Amino acid sequence: FGLQYETALTDAVDFSLRGTLRYSSTYDLQFRTSQPSAPRSAGSAVLDLEARLAGSPVGWSIALIGNNLTNVRRPVFASEHVL
Repeated sequence: FGLQYETALTDAVDFSLRGTLRYSSTYDLQFRTSQPSAPRSAGSAVLDLEARLAGSPVGWSIALIGNNLTNVRRPVFASEHVL
């Protein structure tokens, strides 16, 4: 899910704000058919934000970008054995 807001601060400077929220529900880290007690990853949300100032006639921009502001780290696989 993403949102974007843009506005002109002056005739020569634009401001934009963008946000993205990604949600992932609970999922299995191994096949449940072979391992009924396989670990599961809990659901979580990840938030990214960007604030940008841009000069219209000259073509410059400066941005402050924050990725994973919710500080969520998710496993993608789990195994009992060394791979």
